[in-house]
Amino acid sequence: MSEFDTRNFRHFLVALDAGRSVSVDWDAAMDLAMLIGAELQGLLVEDTDLLGLAALPIASEVGRLSGQSRRLERGAIESVLKRRVERIVSALERAGKQRNVPVSHRTERGKLVQQALAQGEQGDVLFLGSRRAGATARGERVRRSARGPVMLWYDAGPAAAASCELALYLARHTNAGLIVSFPSALFPSDADLRAHLGAALEKAPGPVSLRALADTRADLLMAAAHAARTARMVLGAGGPLASAEALDYLCNTFGGDLLLVR
Repeated sequence: MSEFDTRNFRHFLVALDAGRSVSVDWDAAMDLAMLIGAELQGLLVEDTDLLGLAALPIASEVGRLSGQSRRLERGAIESVLKRRVERIVSALERAGKQRNVPVSHRTERGKLVQQALAQGEQGDVLFLGSRRAGATARGERVRRSARGPVMLWYDAGPAAAASCELALYLARHTNAGLIVSFPSALFPSDADLRAHLGAALEKAPGPVSLRALADTRADLLMAAAHAARTARMVLGAGGPLASAEALDYLCNTFGGDLLLVR
């Protein structure tokens, strides 16, 4: 593999739920975009399930102060989402100026992961934050520490080389360990994987741990990530673990940063 060139990644796409996102959801993405030297693109997704709920005749809300129940109107939900999008965009642009990171944004309606996969192009990095973050008394989510090893899922797919180089780059520039998980059906032994990767692993800042999975399943990868206390996970697009279903599962169960390389 050639030396990693951050100029190959023009865009760092962070997918955000417009209805509930707070700064902790994109702060790590902003830091990584600054580290890589890429433009950060905010994709704000308005959940169609929430909008559909407001259209139901039985939908209602209870006033926080009055305690009175009133009809939940779709227009009111849309207005709330619009204001939230404006606040998120303002915060993104302010943070981008502070870190000298170019920022752009767009808003779509649908489901978060599906919309994220539908956007962007080859060479982009997609950032999906954890949905398992804790909450303070004020309802703000707390981001877990980014300390911990970087885990790479390597399946020799079309984006495998780029994802490998990104994982190595992150491990080297964040002083983190590197774990490479791979399907045993593709590489029967650690030696087979090392031979395939050649000199690439020599770029790692320290020892590299190799962990074979008996099957290409999101739950097995998640178990390996939890056991290793992984902080960041890097995958390449095109494989079964980069599907909308698998990524949605990983977002709901992984407590760290999930990066998909196209």
